[in-house]
Amino acid sequence: MASLSDVNESQVAENRFEAIPVGWYRALISSDEVKATKAGDGKYLKLSLQIIEDGKFKNRIVFTNLNLWNKNAETVAISNAALKSICE
Repeated sequence: MASLSDVNESQVAENRFEAIPVGWYRALISSDEVKATKAGDGKYLKLSLQIIEDGKFKNRIVFTNLNLWNKNAETVAISNAALKSICE
């Protein structure tokens, strides 16, 4: 285990990001990757999306994983709906 005894918490900058409120934002997919699930019995699409509209959240990055290849049909259906929503 790493030793953190020499870390001075007073020198760490505060996290100034606030949660992005639920809503619709114009964004572009800045990275994508198909990865195997931990169990090895499926795959998911890992996306990073960058908000591009002007405003308080411009350039913020949002991450999502879509289980598009999974043995559970409901999981795949939910992921397909989410992908459709992202594309629209």
